Amino acid sequence: MVMYCTHCGSQVDGTHCSVCGQATSATLAAEKAALPTELATWGQRAGATFVDNVVLLLPSILVGVGATTFAGNYIGAITILVFQGMYFTRMLSTKEGQTIGNRVAKTRVVDAITGVVPTRQQAFRRWLPFALCQALGIVASFILFPLAILIAADYLLPLFDKQNQTLHDKFAGTIVLKVI
Repeated sequence: MVMYCTHCGSQVDGTHCSVCGQATSATLAAEKAALPTELATWGQRAGATFVDNVVLLLPSILVGVGATTFAGNYIGAITILVFQGMYFTRMLSTKEGQTIGNRVAKTRVVDAITGVVPTRQQAFRRWLPFALCQALGIVASFILFPLAILIAADYLLPLFDKQNQTLHDKFAGTIVLKVI
């Protein structure tokens, strides 16, 4: 029986599509059955965010100072955003679906529908709202206060949402689960 990737339509041999890397439906079902389904608490999510911010602080400063020295303040700020985006996108789309903060907090990010690790595109979409807020704050400093309120609302939303999702989770189609 010939199988086709539900993501890109290419023919699939084995457990993953050779073109886009998406898991086959049989693999997705097996991975989903093996996953814990208890949603992460707000405290766990906040802890993971705090740890990731601490982990990224020094490398972001070093990258930003290096880029600023050679190319100016705006390029330095953009370089920091790109560096952080690469970290979050890469870490969340690995087999574990965890950043360093998620590992410490014993949580993992998964696709809200399939329950498996998010694709790189989903991981990027999950990070994108933060990048846009930071970029807007750099370009138009007069909107820093509204952006701070928006980010605070995003982080507080899991306290009121039945799936414990933030706005960036909803945008990316992800949820955060406890790792048991």
